[in-house]
Amino acid sequence: MRDGKKIAVVGPKFFGYAEAICKKFNEIGTNSTYFDELPSNNNIYKSLIRVSPIAVRRVLTSQYQNKILIDFNKNYNTVVFISPETIAESFLANIKNCKKVLYLWDTINNKPENKKLLKFFDKVISFDIVDCKKYKFDYLPLFSEDYFFDMRIHRKNDLCVIGSAHSDRILYLDRMVKRFDKVYYYLYSQSKIIFLARNPKIRSFLFFKYINTKKISKSLISKKYNESKVVLDIAHTNQHGFTSRSYEALACGCLLVTNMSEKFPYPEFEKNIYRYKSINDSVTSVEIAIKEFNNKSNVDIDKLTLTYFCKRMLSIVN
Repeated sequence: MRDGKKIAVVGPKFFGYAEAICKKFNEIGTNSTYFDELPSNNNIYKSLIRVSPIAVRRVLTSQYQNKILIDFNKNYNTVVFISPETIAESFLANIKNCKKVLYLWDTINNKPENKKLLKFFDKVISFDIVDCKKYKFDYLPLFSEDYFFDMRIHRKNDLCVIGSAHSDRILYLDRMVKRFDKVYYYLYSQSKIIFLARNPKIRSFLFFKYINTKKISKSLISKKYNESKVVLDIAHTNQHGFTSRSYEALACGCLLVTNMSEKFPYPEFEKNIYRYKSINDSVTSVEIAIKEFNNKSNVDIDKLTLTYFCKRMLSIVN
């Protein structure tokens, strides 16, 4: 039998964000348990999941999901799905006794298969303001985890670029490395071959020098942000929500240079954000931000925190 209000948090182990949300729910007094979306997280299995058709993905995960389904219906009041990648319609349809909530940290056009799942949820929440207006989702911006805060240490790097090696980020990075001397960068991909397969316009193996196949730790990201004056954000062209990297950079006291045209959710941070529209434009924006770093404004980062995010999510869910 279910004892009081319990929340199951389901999501991929992508940078541990779903786990962090679950942990914070517990810290602020909501009984929560994290469930990995996948039965295994070894690289071979995850690569197979990513490159397989949707039907094959669901076969690979169905046995595990049927097992946790029993647990949900027996022991939980609410199930919160955090940007799922392999959840089947049949799985959602069989969650009978719980409120179902979906949080999306990617624009829905980047994962169009999720459109078929929307009808199964009692609440859909997104970080993307355009998606929220179009589909009538609840709006909830992302967050910075507790690892990220201004350590007040020497800023030895002018620029920092950290993220997944997708789209044309590697071309931006190549331009920055050639223009600026003090650049720290770390672009991650599970496989260099998969990166080339997914990015056909980037055909040169010379770019492999920029790609890391080992994940970077959050503590190291925080350290490198704190050692840098400026962080470059290279968002998807059809994205309308700021990613966690933007919140983390601002929390660490960096200036943010981004191609996001939308205003930041919390206006007081706008003074520390610089914008660009093209790869050539980005170099100029970074130059200006580096020169103006010492004049940046100090801002209360409370609204950037995971605690603030989780409290707002609970108020929407409830």
